[in-house]
Parts: sequence; C-alpha cells; structure tokens
Amino acid sequence: MATEILMPELGESVHEGTVSRWIKNVGDFVKEDEPVVEIMTDKVNTELGAPASGTLVKILIPEGGDVAVFATMGIIEEDAELAKQMLADAGWTDSDGNGFVDKDGQELTIRTVYMGSWPLMQGIAPLVY
Repeated sequence: MATEILMPELGESVHEGTVSRWIKNVGDFVKEDEPVVEIMTDKVNTELGAPASGTLVKILIPEGGDVAVFATMGIIEEDAELAKQMLADAGWTDSDGNGFVDKDGQELTIRTVYMGSWPLMQGIAPLVY
C-alpha cells in the first residue's frame, strides 16, 4: 500500500514551507518515524519522519521547492515487490539488490547545486564519491 508523505501544519499561521533537503533518496528503505525530509518555514525548520515503513518510490517536491500544508511531497510503498515494480517503471533498476542504478550502471541520487545557501538547480545525477 502506498503512503503519502504530507506537509504537516507546523503552526496556525504557517500555510507553506520549503523542502530544504531530502534526507532519503528514491529507492531507499525507510522505517516509520525515521527522518526523511527537512522542511523550512518562516517560523520553524524541522525534519519530518516517515509516515510508514517501506521504500521511498517518488519525490514530488524537489529540494528548494515550495509546498503547501497537507500537499503530498513524496510516496512510500510498503510492499517491497510493488516498490521494485514502481521504480522499474520509472526507469530505475536494482540488479544486485544494493541500490538503484540507471541503464549504464551508474548509481543515481538526487543532487542539488547551490550558490551559497540558495539552490540553483536540481536533477538526478550519478553518485560521485
């Protein structure tokens, strides 16, 4: 069963926030209540815990993106086989069980390029060590 990661209401006058950082990447297994995303508002900065255990299969709001209260930011799939199928349908593969890679065998992760503290661009790129 898919579970949505929703932007919570962090205060009476808080109507939106900004995704400052995804702590987990697409394809990562998360445990319920484990921090998965950092949110920044004009009143508070906080880490949000996963609403369920499973695989993070989709990030809908990229780092630096604004998100309204109660909007969906990402999707966690609790069923491991269904999660693998959803990731495969999106072009990800997990041939060795150690992480998701693109068609050329490059491990992928979400990367953001910053100028100072401002995000300039974001995309899926090969993981560089």
